[in-house]
Amino acid sequence: MMFGLKRVKTMIEWLKVIKRHIVAVVHKVQVAYRVRRLRTRLVQLNTTVKSEQPTRRIVLITLIEHLGDIVACEPIAREVRARHPNDYLVWMVRQRYRELLDYNPFIDAILTVECITEWINIRSERLYDVAIELHLRDHECWICKVPLTKESGEISMANYFHFGALLPVFSQSAGLPPLTDPPRLYVPKQVAERVSALHLPKPFIALHAVSNEKTKDWQRAKWVELVEKIETAYETCTVEIGHASVLPKRHRRFNYCKRLSILETAELIRTAVLFIGVDSGPAHLANAVETFGIILLGKHRDFQRYMPYTGGYADGTNADLIYSSTAPADIAVERVFRAVECRLNAALKPHLSNS
Repeated sequence: MMFGLKRVKTMIEWLKVIKRHIVAVVHKVQVAYRVRRLRTRLVQLNTTVKSEQPTRRIVLITLIEHLGDIVACEPIAREVRARHPNDYLVWMVRQRYRELLDYNPFIDAILTVECITEWINIRSERLYDVAIELHLRDHECWICKVPLTKESGEISMANYFHFGALLPVFSQSAGLPPLTDPPRLYVPKQVAERVSALHLPKPFIALHAVSNEKTKDWQRAKWVELVEKIETAYETCTVEIGHASVLPKRHRRFNYCKRLSILETAELIRTAVLFIGVDSGPAHLANAVETFGIILLGKHRDFQRYMPYTGGYADGTNADLIYSSTAPADIAVERVFRAVECRLNAALKPHLSNS
């Protein structure tokens, strides 16, 4: 019996290896195709821009992922536009994050890719005039494993939070000054109308519990305990966002996980009385739309205590950052609830007095 079980486990491991190999081969073919397509698009862009105004330069900002990084780096578009007021400003990004840039008034065009290797393969061809390379040294696709190299600069994927928050880190990596401006988000009227049409009862708390790195997450049981304490003390609803829910279904709880676009999520957060979450993309959205945040942070990789944000989330005027010297999962519920009380006792006074 044990021998048979070992054979099954061995077969499963082999199947996993084969699957990874197939995924890598398919991805490599897709990358080759997309590189050719990207080259064509850049050539066409050059032709179009230069034919209209021969002296106009194409300035290419490259930061293809992730949600929080792109939101945090929004001020770079403003800085680059100020430096290149008459040039053609293009931002290269993954398709899934494009909507973060679609309505940015400082950008002229967007180029979409799916893998940083596409950019690595084409950047030496100089199908642009100026490159603002925000990616950090050694950034790589999780499938391709081709690290991005930089001739100068000491900031890398291994040490970046030692140089400050995300915005000054990325701007310095690109050879810009260490910017510290708060981020902005550009949400069009039609997106705001769609969120308004949800008719969520107010006041509500926006809650984001699950990041793309488990080491950043709080414990599910603690989220449940926290929300139950809030429900007992306040007449508020809880609206979950992100890609996974942690709360059992109950009255006054709404699950909008995987149901909203990025900008819809941002607009929902904007209308919340409070945002509570882990350090992840939605926390950067909350910072950009200026909703007061309670953010749970802890040791991340080799960074004992780090600051991801600029603006009101960095200086404490619009957020309470709750740090753990170990993992965020170790933060006590009572500590978070005290922060919630401080915010809601002030924020809900007008609501209660009008009811």
